[in-house]
Amino acid sequence: MKGSNIKIQNVQKNFGGVQVLKDINLEIKQGEFFSLLGPSGCGKTTLLRMIAGFLEPDQGVIYLGDEDITRLAPNKRNVNTIFQTYALFPHLSIYENIAFPLRIKKLPKNQIDTEVKKYLEMVKLSEHINKYPHQLSGGQKQRVAIARALVNQPSVLLLDEPLSALDAKLRQHMLIELDSIHDQVGITFVFVTHDQGEALSVSDRIAVMNKGEVLQVGTPNEIYEKPVNEFVADFIGETNFIEGNVIEIRENILSLKEKYFNKIKVLLGLECDYFENCFDYNQEIIDFIKPDYIIGSIHYIPGVNRNINVWDLDKINNPQVVCSYFNQVKALIKSNQFDSIGHPDILLRVVNSDVLQKYHCEIMDLLTESKLAYELNTSGLRKSKYNSTTNLEYFGEWSYPCLSNIQYGVENKIDFVIGSDAHTPEDVGLGIEDILLTTHKIGLEKICYFENRIKKHVEISSLLRD
Repeated sequence: MKGSNIKIQNVQKNFGGVQVLKDINLEIKQGEFFSLLGPSGCGKTTLLRMIAGFLEPDQGVIYLGDEDITRLAPNKRNVNTIFQTYALFPHLSIYENIAFPLRIKKLPKNQIDTEVKKYLEMVKLSEHINKYPHQLSGGQKQRVAIARALVNQPSVLLLDEPLSALDAKLRQHMLIELDSIHDQVGITFVFVTHDQGEALSVSDRIAVMNKGEVLQVGTPNEIYEKPVNEFVADFIGETNFIEGNVIEIRENILSLKEKYFNKIKVLLGLECDYFENCFDYNQEIIDFIKPDYIIGSIHYIPGVNRNINVWDLDKINNPQVVCSYFNQVKALIKSNQFDSIGHPDILLRVVNSDVLQKYHCEIMDLLTESKLAYELNTSGLRKSKYNSTTNLEYFGEWSYPCLSNIQYGVENKIDFVIGSDAHTPEDVGLGIEDILLTTHKIGLEKICYFENRIKKHVEISSLLRD
């Protein structure tokens, strides 16, 4: 099967002097799962019935692919509809219900038999082939209706609140089934629902409607995270609206947003302190939030009071404690539980010793053998000598990130990832461009990032390009 795109241009509809649809403009892409979402009476079913051909618009045009179907009879459109009530023939068996549209076409008996059994298998009802509708559950009847609609091989399947008659548990199950069937057949699905959860869970894109108007079209994430107005925000999510006044705008964040428009992805990360044999305590959290990447860091040193962290090592003045820290870093790398290592050169800020260079070389050598990325943490610049002029002077031998360590990593083809470690809005992105410029000058061509725990790379030159 092959889906078709749908274009709806300037469509209007009145019933009894009431304008039900107001200048609707939509484009539904070929093969996508598209939902019309809104409260009862918003016009979504009316729009669906126009696509099906059961209603004609007062104004406007509807295209199926390149064909104008605005006035085309329903039976001449390569479109099938599934209704709330299933609309099965009670006197026909499940086999005959599905075969019915093929018999209308007068297809050969063997072809009908092949197609019917194929779609019965798809909707997992092969064992019910000889039963009648009254012998099936609501969910089974809905699957028969889906099979009957698909056996005709339409380019578009219209679903008018198909799950509304089912109980909550069965609705969830049928949603998964619908999503799976859509993936298998690859045609365009147009799904009408008033249930936000249904639309958000299965749709490629959603059109939110109210009072005959399309208020917003976007992916589930766009609709949920960036509603265009108060109605969409209230309808989509559980929201508290609080009146307030803007008293300050963080200029650095706005400038970053403008500079890197269409270049920024929002990823979910998790930073974990590493303690040997204790990572399992974090696993439940990781399984729940499903982060894109996990940073392994050492803030506390084995054998040292937990009230003392790496920032206090300059007060301890004990080489054995420093050695213990680096042994813990090495254990972190060897654990294979992380995607990147967080600020392993943090001691440069507090322990001023050439011995650290030896330890860092050992860390770098281990990273060369592993798949972990080395974090270039710009907070080290902010906490040491960061200023507003871009040059190599920020990267002192005893500040982190350390330029000599970065150089060593570049020569040994270590992956680097950049983070601003922002604890306040003012620090978001601060220093990142300086690190990009500096590392690029010394030969670093790519930095990495992670999506779904998969390492990816991006050219530094593409990020620096105006």
